[in-house]
Amino acid sequence: MVVGLSPAQRAAMQIEEGIRRNRTETVVFVSPDGAEVGRFRGDRDRVPIDEVFLRQCSGLTMTHNHPGNTSFSVADVSLAVEFGLEEVRVVTRRHRHSITGHQRVDCRELLPAFEAAHQQVVPHVRELLMLRRIGLNDSETEAAHRAWGIVASKLSFNYWRD
Repeated sequence: MVVGLSPAQRAAMQIEEGIRRNRTETVVFVSPDGAEVGRFRGDRDRVPIDEVFLRQCSGLTMTHNHPGNTSFSVADVSLAVEFGLEEVRVVTRRHRHSITGHQRVDCRELLPAFEAAHQQVVPHVRELLMLRRIGLNDSETEAAHRAWGIVASKLSFNYWRD
């Protein structure tokens, strides 16, 4: 058992091991006590979730996989803010990503902040590519990771990637 994690985070980590290599997106909602309360499957880059269900998700943790090996989308974070999720997580083949403390973020600020941060990090990511420190397949993931770090700092929420 990992020390310092909530029951929801421990449950999410177990769920993530089961979905990280899925070829389609799977979204799972976890209660604070670690119980799975909803599971939805979609296609390669989206999962339809009933708004009636989402309106009951305040305080839950949402974890899901991204088969394309990418970090969060702005839509992921907006959904977490709009429906009062405690934590939103993305798992890829190589990484786990997490956002918390986002409850006071104005969703209207997310897209412009992310686009500006992404533009800011692209030159550095290109340099990493040229130096062969990252591969082409990892370049967009790396750019998004760095951009979310900037956005989190600017908008005062927590973002991490393992």
